[in-house]
Amino acid sequence: MFSGYIPVDGTDRELFYWFVESDHGMGNRPVLLWTNGGPGCSGFLGLLTEQGPFRPSAHGWLLPNDFAWTRYASVVFIEQPVGVGFSRSGKMAETYSDGNAASDNYRFVVNFFERFRELKKNEFYITSESYGGHYMPMLAKQIVDRGGVPQFRGFMVGNPLTSGPLRDFGEFATFAGHQLLPKSLTTQYFKDHSCRDEPGSFACTRLMMEARSIVAGLDPYGLDFPKCNAHVMAEKVAFLKVLGLIDASVQPRAVKDSGDGDQAVARRSMQYFPNKYLPCEEGYATKWLNRKDVQAALHVRPGKAPWAGCNDFINMAWNRTDTVVSMVCVLCVACFCARVCARARAWVLTWLSRHTKRRPYYHCALRSANARANNDGAQTWRPSSPRSRFGFR
Repeated sequence: MFSGYIPVDGTDRELFYWFVESDHGMGNRPVLLWTNGGPGCSGFLGLLTEQGPFRPSAHGWLLPNDFAWTRYASVVFIEQPVGVGFSRSGKMAETYSDGNAASDNYRFVVNFFERFRELKKNEFYITSESYGGHYMPMLAKQIVDRGGVPQFRGFMVGNPLTSGPLRDFGEFATFAGHQLLPKSLTTQYFKDHSCRDEPGSFACTRLMMEARSIVAGLDPYGLDFPKCNAHVMAEKVAFLKVLGLIDASVQPRAVKDSGDGDQAVARRSMQYFPNKYLPCEEGYATKWLNRKDVQAALHVRPGKAPWAGCNDFINMAWNRTDTVVSMVCVLCVACFCARVCARARAWVLTWLSRHTKRRPYYHCALRSANARANNDGAQTWRPSSPRSRFGFR
């Protein structure tokens, strides 16, 4: 494993990375680039709580992950844009946007392969989730247009954010489907204002904010999952208040501590959830990465603020036009898709979540896949009930 900084603009702007070799060695194994979404969330969340080779436990131990992608490929986990996690910027102020992130990520990729020249012959894929629905097509276009990455084969996005307004519709529909909202509110949203067709209108946005106020404190990524603790949810609610997405008077819902805390919640849920499910694993990862011995081993420069999985200030500073623009055209317009698929000789892949609350908006992938399938004489595939992706991260 390797970790450290790679410059993206001179020497005062650097992205931090952690490169984990495949279990079978680098050899001819594919190389994947991974970042989490946000915008403003660290790729180390993926490394330490999703598909990395290990996960920190409550006691600070590293537990092996049976579902690690490194069983099949070498993976570069990055913290981007600059300012996220251990990444750093010497500028007094940064301008955060999809375009700037794509340019920095492109320079990171080129400079990474200059540092690890023996990997230039390996197939290379870029991959992300959530706001990766913006990150990955933008970065793919940079790589295709600017060159310098000869073995680029394509990109994958999981539960991607491809349309901000449609994401809001999916969020509201998910809450309504879980019977968390009053009928009067759902009637206004679905019938009176036809928010299925125009989810981004002022009236629909107002109703969306009211819905968020009602469910404030629940974990939107797992409405029926055991929560870690009330403190984490209180922080999320406070952030939503700062953004103006929920009313300032809202108090987060909290599950009373039964005396033995989170483990009691987990034990009560074992009949439904797998015994390796860790509701507080993001907290374990945060605590582990803030250990001085861990940071020293990772070559983190001293003086950096405490590590956090997501940088809320970057999220707030992101170009809001970028966050709501539809990426469907970028992914699906024939001329662009043909350029990426033909020149990179790869599919644009989207994997689908089994959980209704996290199903992505995947019309784009279906259009691309069906176009290819129809050319091959295959039958067009259609989903039974497509829903939009909920959440940025």
